[in-house]
Order: sequence, then C-alpha cells, then structure tokens
Amino acid sequence: MPAKKFVKGCMCKRRNTHAIANWPLEERPREKLILKCPESLSDAELLAIFLRVGVKGKNAIVLARELLSRFGSLRGLYAAPVDELQTVLGIGDAKIAVQSSHRDEQAVPYRGFP
Repeated sequence: MPAKKFVKGCMCKRRNTHAIANWPLEERPREKLILKCPESLSDAELLAIFLRVGVKGKNAIVLARELLSRFGSLRGLYAAPVDELQTVLGIGDAKIAVQSSHRDEQAVPYRGFP
C-alpha cells in the first residue's frame, strides 16, 4: 500500500520511490538472479532476496546492507545467535527459523565461503 502524507489539510498519496519494485527490471535482485547468475549479485542483493521485503523507510537492499554491516558478512549473520537476530527489526521468527534450520549444513546459500 502506498505511503500517505498529509499536506495542508488534504491527504495525498506518495509513492515510495526507493522501493525495489520501482527500480528498472535489470537492477532488481530477484530478476538479476534469474537473468544472470548468483555470482553476479552482491551479498546484500542475495540477502535482500531472502528477506523479500524491507521495513518502513528501508527497502530490502538497505536492510540487507545494515545487517551485513552489523554482523560483518553473510557468514557472521548466519552464525549469529537467535536471541541477537530477534532484536533486529525486519528479521521475524519465520526467517530466523529458516536460518536456524540450515545451521547444521554449515553452508551459506548460493555461495561456498571458506
């Protein structure tokens, strides 16, 4: 649903121009993955695909970059304790459950990190 903004007593709709859906198709992470290959995406783009959506004021790419900055890497995020992940806005229980279920596999999706 588009964001709404009050302007001098009237209600006007304002589109979120930073939303990934407003980006050119070839720049969107999911489409880039389909058109090219996983290696053509940055870690932030791969993580954004997993996140699917951002939070208010941040698209999935911005949220992914913040997570990578906070945890240092995909590997650091992957190894983060569940209680720490629960404090991150945008990482809900379902995403934590998926992440936790793969810990025994000792692999990061899409890429083999040392």
